[in-house]
This record gives sequence, C-alpha cells and structure tokens, in this order.
Amino acid sequence: MSKLEETNWILSTLSKKAETACTRSLKLLKAKNQSDFEEAVPKIRDNYKIIRAILRLVRDDFKDYKKENEFYRNEAKKILSVQQAIVMVKTIDIINEQYSERLYKNAFTELRDKLEEHKDKQIESALNEEHVFQDLHQNLSDKCGNLKEGLLKPVSKDTLASGLKKVYQRGRDAQNALSDSKSEKDFHELQKRANYLEIQLGMLSPIWPDMIGVWKSELEKLSHLLLTSEGLYQLSGFLRSNAGGNIKEDGVYLMNTLIEGHREQVQQHALLSAKKIYSLKPKHFMKYIDAAWETHESESAQKILPSDKLKLSK
Repeated sequence: MSKLEETNWILSTLSKKAETACTRSLKLLKAKNQSDFEEAVPKIRDNYKIIRAILRLVRDDFKDYKKENEFYRNEAKKILSVQQAIVMVKTIDIINEQYSERLYKNAFTELRDKLEEHKDKQIESALNEEHVFQDLHQNLSDKCGNLKEGLLKPVSKDTLASGLKKVYQRGRDAQNALSDSKSEKDFHELQKRANYLEIQLGMLSPIWPDMIGVWKSELEKLSHLLLTSEGLYQLSGFLRSNAGGNIKEDGVYLMNTLIEGHREQVQQHALLSAKKIYSLKPKHFMKYIDAAWETHESESAQKILPSDKLKLSK
C-alpha cells in the first residue's frame, strides 16, 4: 500500500463529514421564523467549526486552505451577535439554577426579560432587516460539492499528522499562556483550539476508539467549561453597559457578584482540565497517535477481528 493509499479511509470520512456539515447548514439557513432562526444559529456555527477543523487537518496539502478557512470564519462571524444574545439568556438561567436556594423567587425576572428583549431584537434585525441568513445561504450554496471534491484529493499520513500536531501545539500554547495571564482572550483561544482538537480526534477515532474516546470526553468537558466562562463574561459586560432605569441597581450588583464568583469557579476547573489534556509535549502526543495508526493498519492488513470483538477470559 502506498503512503497516499493508506489515508483513503480517513479522507472518505473527512469529505463526508464536511459535506454533511455544509448541506445541513444550507437547510438550516432556510429558516423563516424567529424560533427556527434561534435554533439554527448555534448549529450553523458548529457546522462551520467542523469544516474548519477538517481543513486544518489537511492544511499542508489543501490548495485553497487559507481562502476557505477565512470564508467559513468570516461567515460565522455574521451571526456571532445573535449567538451571544442566545447564550446570555441561557447563562442567566444557569445562574438562577445554580443559586436558586439562596435567592428569592423571581429575583432576576427583570434582568432576564431585558436579555430576552435584546435577543429578540438581534434575531429580528438579522432575519428581516439585514437578511443575514439569505446572504449566508447565497454564499454557501456553491461550496458543498467543491468542498467534498477537494477533501477527496490524496494526502499523506504526514500531512494529517502535521495538521493534528499544529492544533494540539496551539492548544498547549494557549493553556500555558493562561497559566500566567488568566485573560479572556487566552480563554477564548483555548476554547477554539480545544474544539478543533475534539473534532479532529473524532475523525481519527477508528485507530484507537477507547483511548480517543477518553480524550474526546475530556475535551468536551473542557469546551463546556470554556463556553460557560465566555457566556458569563458576555453577560457581565452586557449588564454593565445596559444598567438603567428599567433594571434595579441592586439586582445588577447581585447578579454581577454571582457571575464573577461562578466564573472564577468555572475557570479554575477549566485550567485544571486543560492541564491534564495538554500535559504531553506535542511530539509525545503524536507518538501515541502514530503508534495507534500503525496498529490500526496492521489489524486491517492482517484481516483479524478487532480486539473488542474477541471473546476473552475474565
């Protein structure tokens, strides 16, 4: 088997996953009413994230990598403000649920109503005034077939290893930077890198399902922690900039106090989680991946039963 042929199985997976993410986004972009729009926005951004993670895996041999990566990044930004508005409503619900036993009933009803109003305005503007979905649909409509075709072009295992190593390295760099800075920018950077790594490992899971499953599970937990931290940060900023006559000052003060305390707890857990995930140096992380790939190839070449299918003594 040639070096290019040995990657055929994963290139098929990458192309199908990317095409599915693209075509599903096209369907979601046909949303006509507010509730469908609200449900579609996070799914579309997740789909674009999947595509970008796949492109990063083959970046060294993908002719238009920079152009395509920038396209999906910039398109996702067009619905970022809507996504943030949606997240802030969910975040205030998290605070209410977490501290419900310490708060009187309906303590933050006015705050939540204001956030709902803000979310509705963002959706209304994007859907009916700026026609963002129509713009996104038009820009994406010719992409799916070309994306699948481009990802089916032969690449070597070295190319895939290089793409994965870069994503891991940048995640580790973000984790190390956070140890000193604790800045929102570095938390956001880690969030992006952890998401890409989780997606890429998912594509590679056949080479070592159990081990990669653990890594993916830990990365998913880290992603949830980082997303929660970001939502709390956005909510705090919104309250500071929008506190006015319609929001009681004591309500804003109490909510911000709870937000800061909760965010500190979430970030501490995120830092500990990231320390575990990125404890290996990139070259040592890749040794695990390389060994798993070689073992997977040997099992396939010898046509033996997968180890999880064998009946063993207990």
